[in-house]
Amino acid sequence: MHEIISETIPEKIRTEYPFPLFRMDLGNGIFMSYADTGGNGPVVLFLHAFPMWSFSFRKLIALLQPEYRVIAPDHVGFGLSAKPANYDYSIENHASNLELLMEKLGITELSMVLHGWSALIGLEYLFRNPAMGKNLILMNSVAFTGYTLPLPIRLFRSCPWISTFFYFLMNFHAPAFWRLPRNVREGYLLPVHSSGGFHAYRYFIEKFPYYPESDTFSVIVAMEHRLWLLHRCRMAIIWSKNDWMYPEKYLTMWQKFCPHAKVFRVESKGRFMLEMVDREIGGIIRSFLRSGEK
Repeated sequence: MHEIISETIPEKIRTEYPFPLFRMDLGNGIFMSYADTGGNGPVVLFLHAFPMWSFSFRKLIALLQPEYRVIAPDHVGFGLSAKPANYDYSIENHASNLELLMEKLGITELSMVLHGWSALIGLEYLFRNPAMGKNLILMNSVAFTGYTLPLPIRLFRSCPWISTFFYFLMNFHAPAFWRLPRNVREGYLLPVHSSGGFHAYRYFIEKFPYYPESDTFSVIVAMEHRLWLLHRCRMAIIWSKNDWMYPEKYLTMWQKFCPHAKVFRVESKGRFMLEMVDREIGGIIRSFLRSGEK
């Protein structure tokens, strides 16, 4: 039985994120937190973007849980999961953690909703376990070569702590963020105030796998070479047109690799598409999942 941790978060944030939260032991003092709610329907797995956590999916979870069992983990280093200083934060290891979680929960088939950098983690998991994938839904993300980091982060890649600071500011001090209700802002920032809150952020910036000189570049090359396998999945792409991290040109690249995917464009500003157009996105996801059950 996994430890229940719902009561450990502040009440005002629990009001925003009222779902059962659990903790799975990964050994060596490392643990992975996750939300698990809904009935006995098909499983929908949400994987969060960087530097978000499962909290960002709370509105979609509320919409889908009457029909589906919804699971939303926090990757190690994020959310309510452990944030160790000396840890393997690689894409491969995150995917291994996900494999263990699905095994422990007895999941044999699922639909995946992947946002941002979690596309890499989710696809690595899916390529290892192709029989698991029923539906695949991608939101603003990349999983191929040719990506360029935003200029402020790129300028300071040789100083990961400075790049991490800029990335944090570009997300959590942007006008779109400050327009959110106070409880919601505090919910997003809750993990940052915990011990070790920036270890995984720094690893992400320092080991970003999209540049040939990076020692992790082989990860993205291998991922790109396997994208053709996605033709086996029912696939949809939901794309916000005004995300500075993932401009429209990357949607065009997704369409090149996955021409069978159904594309839905939504209008929002900045990185908070799940706050601004949550009902539209939730409706798209629910309709897409339902259409595959006929």
